[in-house]
Amino acid sequence: MDKLASKGNAVQFGVNLLSNKGGVYQAVRDYHLALGGRKCSLLDPKEARHGMIDGIDYSFMGADPVSRLLGRVKTSSKDQLLTMLTDASHLFLHGSYRLTAAYALAAGINSPALKPLFYIPHGSLDPWVFEKRGLVKRLWLRHYGRQLFENSRAVLAMTRNELKKIQKLAGVRENQQVIYLPLDLKECQVTLTASETRTKYGIPEDVRLLCYLGRLHGMKRPLETIDAVLASSSELHLAVVGPDDTISAAQLKQYVDRQGLWGRVHVTGPLYGADKYNLLGASDAYISLSHRENFNYTAAEAMGMGLPVILSPGNDLQGEVSHIECGWMLASLEPNYVNAALKDFLSMSAEECFARGSRGKQWVEANLSFETFAQKLHGLL
Repeated sequence: MDKLASKGNAVQFGVNLLSNKGGVYQAVRDYHLALGGRKCSLLDPKEARHGMIDGIDYSFMGADPVSRLLGRVKTSSKDQLLTMLTDASHLFLHGSYRLTAAYALAAGINSPALKPLFYIPHGSLDPWVFEKRGLVKRLWLRHYGRQLFENSRAVLAMTRNELKKIQKLAGVRENQQVIYLPLDLKECQVTLTASETRTKYGIPEDVRLLCYLGRLHGMKRPLETIDAVLASSSELHLAVVGPDDTISAAQLKQYVDRQGLWGRVHVTGPLYGADKYNLLGASDAYISLSHRENFNYTAAEAMGMGLPVILSPGNDLQGEVSHIECGWMLASLEPNYVNAALKDFLSMSAEECFARGSRGKQWVEANLSFETFAQKLHGLL
């Protein structure tokens, strides 16, 4: 992706912006590529072990539990952080439920300079999010969320389904807009044949292969995805690709071993670049049974590579692609719905699977270009 001309000093501001955090980090990267400026992040000191990224200005939270929970900047770093935010020509706040909102509001719409502020919730207003620490989050919404909903120049959703969830909490407002995240199809290139990749990971050539691609987090339900494979035909195999999170690859391997599925479930750990795309290219379909995905980069990558997709109702991308028959859009996570989709996938001809994947790829090509994304952002400023 080529960076467009910088638009003043646009500042992207979030929490724990590290490559292992998936979608939010990638979105911040794309916003920065489109607008130039700076990237700033509050960082939990315990997360620093994952490796800070060059080009991001980090300010550490306090090390005490309350500071880490609230996202409260360390006292010695507060002035430096507020200076970076105040110097912004346009301030983009990524995420919710931390004191990043207080710092962004102080430097933005509540500052004497009245900086334009943009709020990107990143799926944090999904009802599932409130199942944990719901009272604290609703108090945050009452105080900070109300100010962001009312006074931001734009509140940006990534899908129409996410927009509906925002509107349930904020009402319908003129400052709300949907802007898809971009996908650079030039990056989605394979360097090995499907046969070579399957041999590399011990996957037979004559089986149908599903690919789970994402962090190993309970929200994304990797264990339940393995269970769905267990309940299906022996002709179905599953590749589980992604970095450790609330669940580790070692735990998954132990679980697979106990279930007697070692020959059918292939846990690879994290794969990046060509290794990731090679495994996607060797797969027959992509699967996400996640509780919540507001955009889902990996589903978009799979579609961009021509794979049909199996998406849970928690995948907000469903609302954008359900009409084009590019896979299986589950109405529920109940086992009978999942099992029916897997059965249909296994019985479907290779030609029809290819046709579904091709429709998804066409949608990605038509809707997720970086140029369109950047032009829409520039149009907001």
